[in-house]
Amino acid sequence: DDPAVHCALAVQGNLDAGNKAAAYTMLGVYSEAGSGENGEDAAAYRQKVEACYRQALALAPRTPLAAFRLGRLLLYADSTEALVWLDRAASLRPNWAAVHAARVEAFLALKRTDDAIRALEAAALATPEKAAESLAQAGKIEEGRGRHAEANRLYVRAAAANPLDPRLCIDLGSSLLNAGQQEAGAAL
Repeated sequence: DDPAVHCALAVQGNLDAGNKAAAYTMLGVYSEAGSGENGEDAAAYRQKVEACYRQALALAPRTPLAAFRLGRLLLYADSTEALVWLDRAASLRPNWAAVHAARVEAFLALKRTDDAIRALEAAALATPEKAAESLAQAGKIEEGRGRHAEANRLYVRAAAANPLDPRLCIDLGSSLLNAGQQEAGAAL
């Protein structure tokens, strides 16, 4: 009664390309979840999972879950290729918060900090429920770069997106203090 076995059998059956792609995607997901349980080494297992996602995308290129999972899988092995797949997933499902988070991770792995900040700002627009979190993360990146005015602007936007989160006021106050604005920082 193993779901991976059902998916493996499904990809061998008489399915149209879309359903076969879905089966390959789910086979990859189930394989990824059970990685290495049957004694395979991690690299071989990762290749098997990667092959499932690539097959799904070959059959149905507009499969957002397969593009996302392949992008996540490749994130630290090949961040450039990972970003291609994550961008595809984002174009197919623009309101998917996890895709935006993974794109930011890819940009940071590639040391493309400005792109990461732009991606966080885009994520705030695409996923309003995560806007405060995205903007605060962008603020922390800018603050780490010593760009206090930009950090403050992002923290103000984050606090406006979720005025009931006290952490955002603390972040803004701390950033103002670091920027030399003691009175404004202390007031928060």
